Amino acid sequence: MMIFDNGFLEVLGTEDYLLEEKFHSKKNDVYKVRCLKVLEGQKVAVIKKYLQPSINIKREIDLLLHLREKGLSVPEIYFKENEYIIMEYIEGKTLLEVMEERERNNLFRKGYPYQSNEHLICTLIEWLERFYHHTNGKLILTDINLRNFIINNNGVVYGFDFEDCDAGRIEEDAAKLCAYILTYDPSFSSWKLQFTREVFYLLLKKFHLNDEVLLKEVEKEITNINRKRRKCFAIELFSNTIK
Repeated sequence: MMIFDNGFLEVLGTEDYLLEEKFHSKKNDVYKVRCLKVLEGQKVAVIKKYLQPSINIKREIDLLLHLREKGLSVPEIYFKENEYIIMEYIEGKTLLEVMEERERNNLFRKGYPYQSNEHLICTLIEWLERFYHHTNGKLILTDINLRNFIINNNGVVYGFDFEDCDAGRIEEDAAKLCAYILTYDPSFSSWKLQFTREVFYLLLKKFHLNDEVLLKEVEKEITNINRKRRKCFAIELFSNTIK
């Protein structure tokens, strides 16, 4: 049981809490916490405990506050300490979960052609466009994992996990997004190749990118993933899909 100070309890208006679920995170401990004995029903929040507290926690807090002030859909910060922050819990599914559900549904309907996912993809891209705008084009996400986006019941995309944001080019984020999608399990499936092709061309259109430059960036990211994970993903499978 993680123990937090009275400041946390007072901010959330609770006398006690229950750690209900631990979320997937390689770098930190992230929990869903249910506040107990709250006057107006039960309140749910997210605790993010930084395992290696550094300047990154300040960067993330500053970005969350700035982006929320600008109207971008990001979680509200309830409480902050040296090693952890308490944030609003967003009810919904991660974009990875949504993508995986759509792929499974397509597999169940054998013989049916790939169905366009343009609306879902454009919803994410519009969030990205606003992020780049409100950071004056000076920052990119770098860790553009689909687990870091939640789509709520109203179809609104929320972004979170900004500790790795850094200076860079939009092409780098775009390439990583494509490479990550392709290498989620089952990697390089026929459905994922078509889905990523759609992502690729919608990114080109929205951000006025060069197709050859972006394709080379995607190939570079897949090469990096192969090296880090000791895999042998066939880069040409996607390249042939684009050409």
